[in-house]
Amino acid sequence: MDATAVIWTIVIAAIALISLSAGGWGRSRSRRRRR
Repeated sequence: MDATAVIWTIVIAAIALISLSAGGWGRSRSRRRRR
C-alpha cells in the first residue's frame, strides 16, 4: 500500500465525518441562491 493511498483514505474519512457533523452544509448553501 502506498503512503498516498493511506493519506487519501484518511482525507476522505475526515471529509465524510465533517460533512456528517455539519449536517449537509452543502445542501443548505445551495438552497440559497448561489451558483
